[in-house]
Amino acid sequence: MAVTVAKAADVGYAPYLSSLLGSLLCSFPEGSEAEQLLHADMLGELAAALRDSCVMEHWARYMLLLLQGLPASDPAVGNACASFLFTYHRIAMVWTMEEGQDSAVCAALRGVLSGRCVRHVVLAHGVAALCTADGGLSYGMLENVLQAISGHSTEVVSAGCFGVLQLRPLFPTALIAALTFDGASPPVGTRAAVLVLLRIARLAVSSGDLWAAHAQHQQAALPGVPVQAYAGAVRVVLAQGQVAAAPFLALRYAWRLLQERLGADPPAWAVEAGVECWRLVAATLGRNALCWANPDLLQSWGDTLLGMVPLLPAGEPLPPAPPPDVAAVLAGGLLPCLERLLRRAGEEPEGPESAVVEKLLRQEHTLQLWAHLLEYGEPRQAAALVATLGKLLQRGGRLVIHLCLNMLMGPLLDTYGLVQAQGRQLARLLVYALCEWLPALSGLALQAMAGRAAFRNEFLGALLYQLLHWLPLLACRCGLAGGAPASAAPPAAAAADVAGSSAANDAVSWRLLLLEEVRVVPLLAAALRLAQPPYPGFDGGLSSALAQACCAVAGAFPDEVLQAVSSSAWPHEGLRALGSELRAHGHGAVADGTEALAMFLAGGVSIGGGSGGDSSGVEARERLLAVGAKAQGGCFVLAAALVPLAEARALLRTCSYRGCTSLAGDSEADARMRWCRFCNSSCYCCGECQLSHWREGGHKEACPGGAKARPG
Repeated sequence: MAVTVAKAADVGYAPYLSSLLGSLLCSFPEGSEAEQLLHADMLGELAAALRDSCVMEHWARYMLLLLQGLPASDPAVGNACASFLFTYHRIAMVWTMEEGQDSAVCAALRGVLSGRCVRHVVLAHGVAALCTADGGLSYGMLENVLQAISGHSTEVVSAGCFGVLQLRPLFPTALIAALTFDGASPPVGTRAAVLVLLRIARLAVSSGDLWAAHAQHQQAALPGVPVQAYAGAVRVVLAQGQVAAAPFLALRYAWRLLQERLGADPPAWAVEAGVECWRLVAATLGRNALCWANPDLLQSWGDTLLGMVPLLPAGEPLPPAPPPDVAAVLAGGLLPCLERLLRRAGEEPEGPESAVVEKLLRQEHTLQLWAHLLEYGEPRQAAALVATLGKLLQRGGRLVIHLCLNMLMGPLLDTYGLVQAQGRQLARLLVYALCEWLPALSGLALQAMAGRAAFRNEFLGALLYQLLHWLPLLACRCGLAGGAPASAAPPAAAAADVAGSSAANDAVSWRLLLLEEVRVVPLLAAALRLAQPPYPGFDGGLSSALAQACCAVAGAFPDEVLQAVSSSAWPHEGLRALGSELRAHGHGAVADGTEALAMFLAGGVSIGGGSGGDSSGVEARERLLAVGAKAQGGCFVLAAALVPLAEARALLRTCSYRGCTSLAGDSEADARMRWCRFCNSSCYCCGECQLSHWREGGHKEACPGGAKARPG
């Protein structure tokens, strides 16, 4: 009995030691450079003294004896444990801040935290706290030690009429630090470390759900109900401040450990844990967890989320099947997670998802990253993400525009481009992205050129540059039949051949996309007017792209272009000036076609295709088609690599009203559609879109049953 009393008296000194070490470790002056250097010297001396004295190791040994010598209910035990864990966490934080700056200080601090007893105490306290919370495995811990720690690992937090039992924040925090700390040797095996880290993350997700349910209960002003009434399997929750912070640290390190195991022929446990890791990432990025995160943590998630996605080396072609680590990312639900974040950020600009998305969209996005996700993702999930980005484009967010422009440049230049993607899912999704994004991008460009959007010159220039580089390729696609120009086969033979008929139908679909949805003729007319001096945004590259696009589109749609000329929408003077500018800058070949087009349009010859045998009209058509064919000359290979529009659009059925910007729900793939009762071919996400499509979108005229419908 005397020994126990002595221990209880001695342990009262622990908080003072903790306070002293904490003050020394956390005194970071923000003064002059000399003061910073002085502090660095002092920190180095302190770290060396802590290491050489083995004070933390002695303290840990004393803690192990204390846990077996005092009853669990003794408050001295709880105070001593809290002081020890606080000091451990402080030293680990200083090590993290100094990492990469002073190797000597880091080495000394590593020695302080790497003692066997130090690690054992921290791991024992953390595991015991987890057992208290979820009733899971204790991994062989002695029952008396487990009971002693469990007795002081929780605290009651006042919440409404009833208290909420939660873990003391230092217990899970120190456990994560012990598992993630880069010591001389890992405290436990890789598998054990991963499973414990995932267990922490699961507890955090469950805690977030419970705290959210409790908050809703209070807001509804219902009679007080203890959190255990809807706790499910979780008996104790994490503190609100740890609901988002704990899994951020735990999952990042767990994934780092898993990637080392997810190579060729990975063990089954690693595959299963990898999928679970990303399921927990998606759950942590749900509203119930994010609502407890501070702004810095939200931005940290945006910074690191896509950086965690494993990529093959740049320039290496995608294999037929995804590597195990990429498969785990996608099976864990990254694509639906990204789409949910984007949709909620679009719906609630002040919500926590917006901070994550803003930081995420500011990262550098290349087709290499997105090719992995689109190629190997579940097709409907990938298409739904593309469709959601298309709706956000219509809302005009600059960061989304920048992302989509970067992704559209890749297929023309990148290793994962159109030709290399042939026969793959990626090829279908690239065309689906064209269907969903080009009309929105064209609409934004038209608004900006009309002065209804305040885009900077360089931003509008980037937008036009991307559109103008795709137009010759797509104009060429309108004339392709089986990979060759449509004029290569007689019309009668093409009509008799099934493949030719399919190609003709596909060409019609591309024509409708360009003429009606992208509005290519008005787009180029506005660009021609804008390109006249002294507009500073049109450099040589943009002017050349504009000229080639005009020639290619004129060759694909001669009647529509001539009609625009007759209404003064396409100024031939602008084309002539553009040709002179290009010739002055050494672009003679492009200038020839542009000037030839200008001369033709200035003549105003009708090429309406009448049967009167007007030789001038036939000759004019041939000249115009020759100009267009020359502009499309380098596009045939890329154009042939585009899958048919019907095949791409079959990936996902979305609202038939092209102006739909509804972001209700978490995914486009889950949206419930209502069908037009007159034709059963058009579907809508809501009654408002159906009415808009009927009144403004042309469905009233196109619907086979439209004549029977009530007017209006």
